[in-house]
Amino acid sequence: MKSHSVTRAGIISRARNGRFTFHPPAQFHRPKSNSWIDPKTFSAALALHMKRHGDDYASLYAALSKPGDRTKASTIRFWLHGVGRPRFGRSYEFLARIERRYCLPRGYFKSKVRPPITSPRQLLIQKAVGGEAARALNWHLPRDFDARPKSERKEILEWIKDNVLAGATEYGKFYQEHCTRGYALRFSTLRQKRTRSNRKRHPLTEAPGALTAEMESYINFKISPLTERGFGRGTLWTKPTARTKLTNLGLMFGAMAAASDGTDQGLGIALPKLSFAYLVFPSILDWYLTWRANRRGFYTRTELEQVLEILSLVRPKTGWLCQSPRLAKRLSPVAGLVSAKDIAQVTKNWSRACESAAGHARQRAKDLRRIARKHRDTFEAILPILEAGDPLVQYRKIADEILRKMPNKVAQPRAAAEAIRDYLMLRLGMHLGVRPSNLRELHFCPKGGKHRSERELHRMRCGELRWQADRGMWEVFIPLAAFKNPGSSFFSNRPFRLALPNLAGLYPVLNDYIRHHRPVLLCGFPDPGTLFVRTMKAGRKPGAYRDAAFYGAWKWAIQRYGVFNPYTGSGVIPGLKPHGPNSVRDVLATHILKATGSFELASYALQNTPAVVARYYARFLPYDKSALAAKILNQVWQSGGRNKVPLFIEGRSPKLLPPRKHFLSKRS
Repeated sequence: MKSHSVTRAGIISRARNGRFTFHPPAQFHRPKSNSWIDPKTFSAALALHMKRHGDDYASLYAALSKPGDRTKASTIRFWLHGVGRPRFGRSYEFLARIERRYCLPRGYFKSKVRPPITSPRQLLIQKAVGGEAARALNWHLPRDFDARPKSERKEILEWIKDNVLAGATEYGKFYQEHCTRGYALRFSTLRQKRTRSNRKRHPLTEAPGALTAEMESYINFKISPLTERGFGRGTLWTKPTARTKLTNLGLMFGAMAAASDGTDQGLGIALPKLSFAYLVFPSILDWYLTWRANRRGFYTRTELEQVLEILSLVRPKTGWLCQSPRLAKRLSPVAGLVSAKDIAQVTKNWSRACESAAGHARQRAKDLRRIARKHRDTFEAILPILEAGDPLVQYRKIADEILRKMPNKVAQPRAAAEAIRDYLMLRLGMHLGVRPSNLRELHFCPKGGKHRSERELHRMRCGELRWQADRGMWEVFIPLAAFKNPGSSFFSNRPFRLALPNLAGLYPVLNDYIRHHRPVLLCGFPDPGTLFVRTMKAGRKPGAYRDAAFYGAWKWAIQRYGVFNPYTGSGVIPGLKPHGPNSVRDVLATHILKATGSFELASYALQNTPAVVARYYARFLPYDKSALAAKILNQVWQSGGRNKVPLFIEGRSPKLLPPRKHFLSKRS
């Protein structure tokens, strides 16, 4: 039996008779066999070619090792047995030597490593939680990330964490810390869904059957065109409103069911005992408000909305809970909050208990209106745009950047189609100013096709992009039922119609998208009929965007083309942070206010009332108001008072008044 002693110069082998033989290394080896079948795995391919050339791990290491190498002979042995795989650049450098020795194509072994991790940059991408984080790292990490100093690499990662990844804003950090835990209840039979990533990390608890039946009865009570006989109702919900209420109530019941000694510090009510009937007790409402305030640190408008929801449930004559006294049978004592005596009193006089709960909820609503603070600043992510003198011009730079970096549609058809889709999403969002749901559900009728009737679109609750041949223009038609605020005075009970202008090459891009790029995205899958479709792959869901997916597509476009990265030079707006499609409404409102000072004109762009625009969408600070007034007053000093001065009248277009004349000028 032979024993080997590996040295830098070669291999010294010792035979049974005690004689030593020196084997010098060879740069190239002639294979024993020239015919072979290429294996699929890395370890099998390495073993095959070592056997073809008569090498074992010791002789191969001795032939290729150099001073200073960190790769050892045992590493090759681990690769052969499939125990380990190359992970770092030094390992792939050693594999390149093996490829030269065996006259194999460059990168032969590297292509067989699964997954192909080669550097710290790729390790970061591989370890990223969720596809969104991995995609953001892949785009924003510089290609020479591995060659940069360790301190600079740490600085780059901190910048990406603070400006690109989820939780970049203060509210985002709070959400990542507190709101991603799975304490909420899920009503799967009511088609309540959640994103795939959150469902994997934080699986939700399924609601018990009795509570699900109560929830289903309540939802039907609020969305049915006609109520059951004997029931009164105050307001009617739309299906999107019902989904939102379902999520909020799932959070509340989940907090009530969470363990009191656990991480969430809930109320600890057993799942089979959960019921809407507990909302009759003011002590339960106060506990939930305090529980939410302790997690956040203060009260917000979200708590006020929860109180108003409970008030609508227990309101006499129209509240669903007030009209369901049978639920009192499902009550059980709750330590420290609900006693058996309290349950007996409530069961004895259910109407009086609901009236008392309604009065308590009204008082809590008054208190919360005074002390509620704003936690989520909707303007924080787009402050660099809103602080500019022309916000819409700044936002347009993102769309122009997409066209500037447009991939070749012949060499990269799918990437080009996705870029055109992102460009049109931003362009139509800036032109229409509608809510994300209206933009996401917008259907289209190609040139020469038959337009859908208003009644059909009303039934579908969506709008349509259609070609008006007589005017030679694309027009967007949205029925009143598709809007969130159909009762607004803006609509005057009329549908929304707007002709898209053919500015900055919009029509050629739109026609090219409909004719070429949209079929590339669908890839032969069924056409959902919406203008914007997802990139379809095998096993994907229907091509129409859902709410979360459309938000993610818009956010990814901002991450890629809007956020300026000082380390790669990508992006166009420094300080911008990823945001969703609803932020474009803030940009439109602020741009019009800075140009005209009219809240009414801004409300026309958002299909709303001036009061709503002033409360939610516009960032019109005293500095902006003073600057607008100073711009008018300064014209007196610039022209000596001889030029016409523009007068801005609320609700009217700016008019020019002539200089004031003396009443005796005609006589003189």
